[in-house]
Amino acid sequence: MGIAKTTVKMHTRNLRRKLGASTRWDVQRRLLAA
Repeated sequence: MGIAKTTVKMHTRNLRRKLGASTRWDVQRRLLAA
C-alpha cells in the first residue's frame, strides 16, 4: 500500500504542475488577447 500511496502522490503532483502551467498559459494568452 505504501508504494501505491507514493505513486498516487507523484501523479497528483504532476497533474497539479500541468494544470498550473496550463492555467498560467491561459492567463498569458488572455492578457495578450486583451
